[in-house]
Amino acid sequence: MGLVIGLFFVVGLVVQTNLGKRIFAFAEENMLKQLPFYSLVSETVQQLIGAKRMPFSKVVLVDVYSNPTRMTGFVVDEHPDTNMITVFVPTAPNPTNGFIFHVREDQVVYLNVKPEDAIRTVIGVGIGSSLLFEDMYRQATLKTKVDG
Repeated sequence: MGLVIGLFFVVGLVVQTNLGKRIFAFAEENMLKQLPFYSLVSETVQQLIGAKRMPFSKVVLVDVYSNPTRMTGFVVDEHPDTNMITVFVPTAPNPTNGFIFHVREDQVVYLNVKPEDAIRTVIGVGIGSSLLFEDMYRQATLKTKVDG
């Protein structure tokens, strides 16, 4: 076990050098990208470590059925040319399951809430959701004051 950890440590040190970076880039381009799912795993890891824009960073309340019902969701992609966004709505209590909706941007209310707080309400099967609505009503009040 210690030998494996030591090997990973040494490889990590080597790829930090200019020569190591070039060797890794060559190996990635010519060998690793040929492996099934390598690109998917690589992009996911880059998102998780912050190399790319993090999905789930924007919390929304989404109207998917054109009625007063709102669902807690997370913006996973934006499509500016179409005025559409893609929202992931997790199911409680397991937030790794859920639904993907492609909706018009006017069907969402962006919340100034930390994603961790929103996920906590999903895992807690709705407990703590007042935090989400407080922000939505605060935004509506501010908009009314500005418009009025």
